[in-house]
Amino acid sequence: MNLFTRLKVFFKKYLSFFYKIIRVIFFPLYFKLYRNKKLQKFVEPVFFKLNFLNISFEILLDKKNGFVDEEIFANGIYEPEILQLYKKTIKPGDVCVDIGTNIGLHALFASKLVGETGQVICFEPIKSIFDQLSKSMDKNNMKNIIAHNKAIGQNPGKINIYKNKNNMGASSIALQKGDFTEEIEISNGSELNNLSKINFIKIDTEGYEWEVIQAIDTHIIKYKPTILFEYTPLLYGDEITQKIAILEYFARNNYKMLDVEDNDREIKDASIWYNNFKKIQTNILCIAK
Repeated sequence: MNLFTRLKVFFKKYLSFFYKIIRVIFFPLYFKLYRNKKLQKFVEPVFFKLNFLNISFEILLDKKNGFVDEEIFANGIYEPEILQLYKKTIKPGDVCVDIGTNIGLHALFASKLVGETGQVICFEPIKSIFDQLSKSMDKNNMKNIIAHNKAIGQNPGKINIYKNKNNMGASSIALQKGDFTEEIEISNGSELNNLSKINFIKIDTEGYEWEVIQAIDTHIIKYKPTILFEYTPLLYGDEITQKIAILEYFARNNYKMLDVEDNDREIKDASIWYNNFKKIQTNILCIAK
């Protein structure tokens, strides 16, 4: 993790107000002087050797995907604070579910954490990204990952996803705005029915998180897994009831909710917390009490 990434993580987690300022002032300078220069070498798809927290594997990167692949190539890592959380939370033998896997950074990392006795179940609906993930799995001989070329939602069938050419990881079903579309398959999560346990679930579906939660509700109630989800209220409808529905769901089901990007501050009242929420998005960790 280079110095820029370390500073970014520190300000984002502990001084979120100042993070907004340095993002506006220093990010453009960083992109111009360091990142863009390094990305001149990123021309063709490449297997990148990632090593973080004594966990290493190779991940296939493709410049055409945009932001996430470029960040890993330029900085050697992406979302290190989330990987640190994984390292503290996921144990050998755990069963993890990754919904919205993208190119598989978190899934590949989790594969190393759960080991041969554990399992990682992935859902990635975009075909080219799914194929890229599959190649990374094969390259690392990760037999404890099962990947599905599907999204998760309440209504199984076909639907369009709106793809973002500058950041394929930001492609969205919910936003219905993008550079082009791709027809994808929606599953209701039946692939999870035969699991004997679920310890951890990550949900990063660009505004589709509430749909996912409702689709896998029975698995959450049954197994009480720890859940990490990306929270982006701009994508959750116009009414405040829609924006806090997912938070109230976890409160009803006796979960403790922590704002990961605000020094793990506990969310005790959904409405009060939302009314003071000033960021575009955050990651929320939900732990069964």
